[in-house]
Amino acid sequence: MSVCLAEETFFRGFIQQRLYYLFEKDSLWHKTIPLIVASLLFGLVHFAGGIGYVVASTVAGIGYGLAYQITQRIEVAILSHTLLNLVHLVLFTYPFSMNDV
Repeated sequence: MSVCLAEETFFRGFIQQRLYYLFEKDSLWHKTIPLIVASLLFGLVHFAGGIGYVVASTVAGIGYGLAYQITQRIEVAILSHTLLNLVHLVLFTYPFSMNDV
């Protein structure tokens, strides 16, 4: 959970939030560009997992960014990130590690 807290605080609470101030509030770009930029950067920091992981992380970042944008609560982005990581752990990581037992 601490990774989710740190990542969401940085990508949504800092980057996405700061980028909102660069665009006029009534423009289409006010919400679109900050969401896309923060999500792309979020995806790129997951490059160690390969291009597929970058794409998946970018898509997940769009979801976390929308959760933050719609609710204006960083806690919602942190919770959604934590839940997705938990689902990934239970469905993908844990079952494969059981084959080694």
